[in-house]
Amino acid sequence: MLIGKEGQVLDIKETVQFFDGHISEWMIRQMVASGEIPHFRMGNKKLLFDADKLKLWWENKLNQSVQPSQGGGKEKSELCGTLRKIKI
Repeated sequence: MLIGKEGQVLDIKETVQFFDGHISEWMIRQMVASGEIPHFRMGNKKLLFDADKLKLWWENKLNQSVQPSQGGGKEKSELCGTLRKIKI
């Protein structure tokens, strides 16, 4: 899925291509604003991304998504809300 050569520096359009379009330019910009995705700036505006760091970041995200949830020791029924009747 991930394309790019080792040590390659990507601009935002190339980063979208790096993720095969699975992550949009808008979403990448949102992740930059929240500090979620590794990046650096050239000057005031130009966003740049290191392909190696992006690959590691993506692999970590994938590993986190397949980890079983611990739930803090609570049973499933304790994590869910309860239904109640409402008067109309």
